[in-house]
Amino acid sequence: MPRDAVAALEAAGELGFDRLLAEQRAAWAARWEAVDVRIPDDPEAQRAVRFALFHLWSSAGCGEEVAVGARGLSGEAYAGHVFWDADVFVLPALVSMHPAAARAMVVYRLRRLAAARARAPPWAFPVRVSPGSPPPRARR
Repeated sequence: MPRDAVAALEAAGELGFDRLLAEQRAAWAARWEAVDVRIPDDPEAQRAVRFALFHLWSSAGCGEEVAVGARGLSGEAYAGHVFWDADVFVLPALVSMHPAAARAMVVYRLRRLAAARARAPPWAFPVRVSPGSPPPRARR
């Protein structure tokens, strides 16, 4: 993995800042052309919605597998953990905005499902527990 990062950095250096900036601008222009929210007579609300979409797109990334961290771009408090409830909120938006990223989110979960089931405590399946809830207390 570090070698991949070094190779990517070297390739970016060869392309140069101006070309990378032009490619970045073109990529974002294509995204906004495909999916945009326009709120007539309320530029502040439109800017807020576009800011949220920017964070969503930036958090989702692209690739064969996509996992949206609990805090997205807003911080490191959860150390990159990915919670199931992120899928509930993010996946529906990605289905309409970026179907390939939505599929990659599903692939990410499916590839980890067996390991999640193996690590689940015995009470995890028969008891319905919301995310973030402490485990049920043992009966005495």
